[in-house]
Amino acid sequence: MKINKVQNKIFFFLCFWLIIASLYYAPNLIEGQLLVDRDENIVSRAAKYVIGIFFLVAYIIAYKDGRALIHGILLGILLIVFAIVELSGYNVTFGFDVLVVLLSFYGMIYIASRFNLSEIDIFGKIIIYSGFFISIISYFEYSIFESILGGFWDKTGGFRSVSTLLNPNNLGIYLSAALILLFFSVNIKFKIKLVIGAVVVGALFLSGSRTAWFSLIIATLFGIVYRGSGAVNVMATLRSLFFIASIAAILFIFFYMSIFSITDRMSDPYTFLLRIEKQFQFLYNFGIDYLYPDLRESRVALVSESGYLHLINSLGLLCAVIVLFIFLFFVRISWIQILFKSGISRAYSVLILFYFIASFFENILMSFPNNQLFFLVVGVLIASHRSQLQKNREFHCK
Repeated sequence: MKINKVQNKIFFFLCFWLIIASLYYAPNLIEGQLLVDRDENIVSRAAKYVIGIFFLVAYIIAYKDGRALIHGILLGILLIVFAIVELSGYNVTFGFDVLVVLLSFYGMIYIASRFNLSEIDIFGKIIIYSGFFISIISYFEYSIFESILGGFWDKTGGFRSVSTLLNPNNLGIYLSAALILLFFSVNIKFKIKLVIGAVVVGALFLSGSRTAWFSLIIATLFGIVYRGSGAVNVMATLRSLFFIASIAAILFIFFYMSIFSITDRMSDPYTFLLRIEKQFQFLYNFGIDYLYPDLRESRVALVSESGYLHLINSLGLLCAVIVLFIFLFFVRISWIQILFKSGISRAYSVLILFYFIASFFENILMSFPNNQLFFLVVGVLIASHRSQLQKNREFHCK
């Protein structure tokens, strides 16, 4: 009973924090400080990591989970090693930052893995309605913040909404996550889905994020057609296509009649091809020095926009493999067998696929709150697997 009360408190504070996290960079929007340096506003930069550690410690104390504790100790040891290397005169700043993110947010996996079905439903709705709210801000942004953000838009090739998430791609990724949870939700009425979906998709257009659009389309289409175990549900596919067509029709009318114009940048392939070229150049130049961190920061410009390559370059391939092994060892991966099957886990399966695709073109690992949300989604899938196993046991007992 005591554990249940503690669990309820942790869940309550987590829900409150998720709402705050979606608005975390609202002060930057109001002040027009969207191009921030590493040492700028250190308190704001550190607060989210301190809160992440707080949730981790609260979880370990409440559940006395030895796996989570050992997991954290190993990541902490790596963090100390990188700090010592940095103080010795070598530049491993980016690797240190990566380990700070991992240590701060990996606890979200363990917390979310304890969710029950009701909590999973509440969690999904918080992300959906948060996406809806920050989408509303995107519409006002164009008219209200022009005097503040005009210089920023000029430097970045025209108007692209950032809302409360600091940059357009971060906004696009978050809105896409909300859309996936909305689209595959079974607990929200169709009319509400249609209204929220139209508003959020419109804001996604205003973000101008091609990474978000590409990843969203691929992940959603795969999720519509594939139903797990090689099954294809024809009626579900038709309903899904009708839903997509309805939103597309509303958006066409909206953008045709409104003052908003979709930036030409979305249809300009130059910067996208340049990003791909950099990534291929990083892979083409692969050598023995890739085994350890990029001490001279000679390859940072090639990997800054890819989560996978940033991880390898910042930690070094050897350390990156060690970190991956730590996660796979302590985070049980039997939940993989429920991926893309029907049920509450379906939306989160598609969302995981979305994050994996988007991470090729966007450094999600270092983009708050999407990095935190990714860890939570992994935990929710584990919780879904646990709920499914419990249902199976109850069925066999009967």
